[in-house]
Amino acid sequence: MSAAKEILRTEDLSIGYAKTGGAPLYESLDLSLDSGSLTCLMGTNGTGKSTLIKTLTGLIPEMSGKIAYNGDESLFRNPARRAKVFSVVLTNQSFSGLLRVWELVALGRHPYTKWTGRYSKEDHEKVEWAISAVRLELLKDRMIHTLSDGEKQRVSIARALAQETPLIYMDEPTAFLDLMHKIELMHILRKLVKECNFTLLISTHDLQLALQYSDELWLMNRVSGVKKGLPEDLLLDGSIAEVFGNEELGFDSESGHFKGKTELKHRVSLEGDSVGVKWTKHALEKIGVGVAESEVEPSVLVSKIDAGRFEWSIGDRKCDTLEALNRILSGMFDEK
Repeated sequence: MSAAKEILRTEDLSIGYAKTGGAPLYESLDLSLDSGSLTCLMGTNGTGKSTLIKTLTGLIPEMSGKIAYNGDESLFRNPARRAKVFSVVLTNQSFSGLLRVWELVALGRHPYTKWTGRYSKEDHEKVEWAISAVRLELLKDRMIHTLSDGEKQRVSIARALAQETPLIYMDEPTAFLDLMHKIELMHILRKLVKECNFTLLISTHDLQLALQYSDELWLMNRVSGVKKGLPEDLLLDGSIAEVFGNEELGFDSESGHFKGKTELKHRVSLEGDSVGVKWTKHALEKIGVGVAESEVEPSVLVSKIDAGRFEWSIGDRKCDTLEALNRILSGMFDEK
């Protein structure tokens, strides 16, 4: 495996809104992005994720410090050059509803068209490739105003891909998508990053997607600054729990999920099929029943009958749903 090439670096960067006379949101940021990498930017609401992305893209000026692409700081002062180096996908972008999907995606080719604005054969091929990459083939002749918010977001991503830049910034690209399409899009983006060797920085609130698909995670916290590293390292060292946890939420490092802190009033022993045990524990905790580390009574055995069918045994009593199990246990604990 060859070493990744660093394409973006910040040195002693301070970000914020100088025009309002406010203090910097962050100071002394030393960040970098490598070619062929997908980095997720995370933090709670109001921590400055969008501000950082807008600063890195030149939409707002840095308060101090340096931003360099391939060691070149002058790039960020030249909009025409920037358009061939990075593209941006922001949330809540407004587009003319009078455009077709193909026409809007084709706007990504503007930095490469001559003064006539005509699209070459290569431009057409790039637009078709971008539309296909995010699975928009069936929508390419639709008018923008007829699309859902999620479909418009995918069109914005296709336009950024058509721009064919080595660096792409996306602010909440999965914000308007349902669960299935969120996972599908992140899978597509990671695959494209590796196949096409471009660099992607994504701002997201979805921890599960970040853990699953990012090469590096940037955690933003107004107190501790920006901490970066492999997502698994930041999970194991407690950084993720520190940023997102609170008195009501606990972080389960085994599952990578945050859970509301529930008082567990009763305990049971639980054994059997591993998948069945996992989801039985999940269901029991919601009714205040925890799983004991040592053997206690009552004892629950989970058996897998066949695909999609399980059976739970408590002594000589059996049931075939977790709902029924909950009723049995609730009755047993009420009797005590």
